[in-house]
Amino acid sequence: MSLALAFWYIVVPHRSFDQLNERTAYNDELPETIRDSFRVFGITSAKRGKLRMRPRIDRTEFGSITIDGDELIHDVIIRLNGKVKKRKKKLSKATYGTSHVISLDEAKQVYQEGADQLIIGAGQYGNVVLSDEAQTYFKLKRCRVKLLPTPDAIDVWNKADGAVIGLFHVTC
Repeated sequence: MSLALAFWYIVVPHRSFDQLNERTAYNDELPETIRDSFRVFGITSAKRGKLRMRPRIDRTEFGSITIDGDELIHDVIIRLNGKVKKRKKKLSKATYGTSHVISLDEAKQVYQEGADQLIIGAGQYGNVVLSDEAQTYFKLKRCRVKLLPTPDAIDVWNKADGAVIGLFHVTC
């Protein structure tokens, strides 16, 4: 099935869509071939009239990360809606004196209601860790956390499905 037809299937209202509960994710009702076509183009979920695009992370090297062709020279957070924001490291620095331990305050700032998974790029050498309080917070929110060195986390991010947010540390 072509991408144009798949797009029409999602965006154009259908009688059967109108019968579905407004809160239902249409991904479950889509034929597998359409879902696969969307994944190829980075579309991660589809709801009535809305497509969610997850940015693709192209690469990282010490001190930078390239997202959708834009090189950034700071840590980033990627939100559910695909927006890339600068990480607020000062929230963790205020508690631990370093941005290598993610504090409860930063965890609260990173988390978004509805996120099922958080992928953390823990730096080029994997030096970032979650504080015990941050781990507990994500468990209470039922948000799975994958903490990997940033180069490995990028691969996981680019293959991820569902409601995923990301935090990527670009140095050590």
